[in-house]
Amino acid sequence: MMDRLREGVNSIAVKIIFSLIIISFIFAGVGQMVLSGGNYAAKVNGQEISIRELNSSVDNARNYYQRTVGEAFIEQYANQDFQAQFRRDILTQMINQVLLTQYAQELGLHATDKQVEEVILQQQQFFIDGKFDNKRFQEQVARGGQTPDQYAESIREQLNIGMLRNAIFGTEFALENEVTSALALEGQTRELRTMTLSVIDEAAKITLDQATVDAFYEENKALFTQPEAVKLSYILLTAGELADSVEVSDEAIQTYYEQNATNYYQPEQYRYSQIVVLGNDDAAREKIEAIDAELAAGADFASVAQSKSEDFFTGAAGGDLGWIATDARDSDMKALTEDGQRSAIIENKEGFKILARTGRQDATTQPLAAVQDKIRAVLQQEGILARFDEVKETLTTVTFNESQSLAPAAEATGLAIQTTDFISRNNATGIFALPDVQKAMFNSEVKDEGYNSFVLDLNDEQAMVLRVEDSRAEEILPLETVESEVRQALAMDQARTIVKDKATELLAAFASDDLSGAEFGAAIAYTRAGPNPVVANAAFALAKPVDGKPNYGQAAQLNGDVVLFAVDSVADGETSPSLVAGKTTQITQQEMEQIAILLVEQLEKDAKIEINI
Repeated sequence: MMDRLREGVNSIAVKIIFSLIIISFIFAGVGQMVLSGGNYAAKVNGQEISIRELNSSVDNARNYYQRTVGEAFIEQYANQDFQAQFRRDILTQMINQVLLTQYAQELGLHATDKQVEEVILQQQQFFIDGKFDNKRFQEQVARGGQTPDQYAESIREQLNIGMLRNAIFGTEFALENEVTSALALEGQTRELRTMTLSVIDEAAKITLDQATVDAFYEENKALFTQPEAVKLSYILLTAGELADSVEVSDEAIQTYYEQNATNYYQPEQYRYSQIVVLGNDDAAREKIEAIDAELAAGADFASVAQSKSEDFFTGAAGGDLGWIATDARDSDMKALTEDGQRSAIIENKEGFKILARTGRQDATTQPLAAVQDKIRAVLQQEGILARFDEVKETLTTVTFNESQSLAPAAEATGLAIQTTDFISRNNATGIFALPDVQKAMFNSEVKDEGYNSFVLDLNDEQAMVLRVEDSRAEEILPLETVESEVRQALAMDQARTIVKDKATELLAAFASDDLSGAEFGAAIAYTRAGPNPVVANAAFALAKPVDGKPNYGQAAQLNGDVVLFAVDSVADGETSPSLVAGKTTQITQQEMEQIAILLVEQLEKDAKIEINI
């Protein structure tokens, strides 16, 4: 299969459809899937992706985009269609991950426990004071809804996919002469002289008769349609703005502390270490017995655990299991009644282990002084939300009872009435672009009969009520209103034609060495990026000048202007060894990405994929 993929990458047709494949992955999900029933999100060649796994991945992705993109993402995510597509996109990524993992397994690629251990021990989120901390590791993994073994398997999957990538892309795709040529072209500079034919200058010279203006307006009335729009007044309730109205007393903090005393109570704790040998065969038994004898002879427990324990989570930490609450201890732990005491060999279904008790802490209660700031923050937030609900209820009641004015509600809540200019469906931004708000804006009872809208929940901490103060229907604006726009549009249209024809004439003259119409400025060094990207794109499409004779060209600007230019000279880009090495990596990465797309596509075609959302 990989030979077909490598050949495919070199096909022009394949290169053309790469972007289409990417778009189909993003917007259509994985193709050739079967919708199915069952208590799972998807099944890939019999391997299930659970609803819980999907929900967790969606939540993680949503939180990431909320942090990095901010309000723009939150606004989009309020749309149910966007949420559904977002969920499908995440599921597609998860399916692709499973496909790649399964393919790695088919090829016999499997990360060892040692490799997994090395990755985990280097992850900074599990460090305390610059060192891996096993308790912190277990707590954070549990907080993410996984066991240590499940987390290790997720790391193993990532490593397996990395091994797959290395197996597929182990050879360089780019030859040195290809890279050197690419660098010379990409870094090339060209000396240009330019002159601009201005559409605005030409338009200013044009005189239009009334008949021409009238005819254009009659033929293009739809261009001058003014959309339906409303002018609003509204009250916006935001929880965060209520903070100043919420005070937390010392008495409230004391009461909360007393009522939630168990939250600040740390029960008696014990600390243990372990040495583990996996397996129940004779070889494993001999190994644990040798370790037991070594400890009996006085060897340091932590040193032996670090060098010989087969539990890679605790072994690297000298066998340390961390602090364990008294009620969470198993019977083997409870049997160790003194610090420094060591157990006999313990056998279980996974193999053998030896336990050692390494510490004890008395039960403690955090003093109020140590937690009062946290309690104050909790009570402050609870108070704000309670106040938010209270004000929202008042807002709902008053705007319903006094349904044709916001003034009574503003007086009852102390919130300001805000106003807008005319807003149409097409030009609405911010909260006015939200579907529920737009629905309320153009509701007939609100727009036509003058009633207040219902109180609208924008999110958990924002609500609003609005009313329409003025509205205007969709209409075609009369000529007297838009005549200046019509004249400008006509003049600009004619001017664009004049400029285009003039540019063609001048270029023909330049080609015949007639430079009488040339008004070029001083020469400027151009790269492929500019200074003017449109001019640069056109200039770099021309052949190099020959025998010192410039090549001439043109570039149309978005505003209708045409820039004529003369390419006087060309200089190739730098091709130093460091740049060649960097470019080789870049080209190889691009080829890798292209093959990865084709690989997933092929795996998808060969797979049985069932979707259940």
